[in-house]
Amino acid sequence: SLKSVKKVLLEKAITNQQAAFLLTDIDQEFEIITMFLADYFFIIKN
Repeated sequence: SLKSVKKVLLEKAITNQQAAFLLTDIDQEFEIITMFLADYFFIIKN
């Protein structure tokens, strides 16, 4: 369901935020988030 998707997204967002502190390369961080969002929107569309 959409609710469970949002829950997973929230959990992933927290994980990404924690991981962001460990990343020194902002471009790399942005790339990871972009890839995650691309996968998310691909799933929603199909």
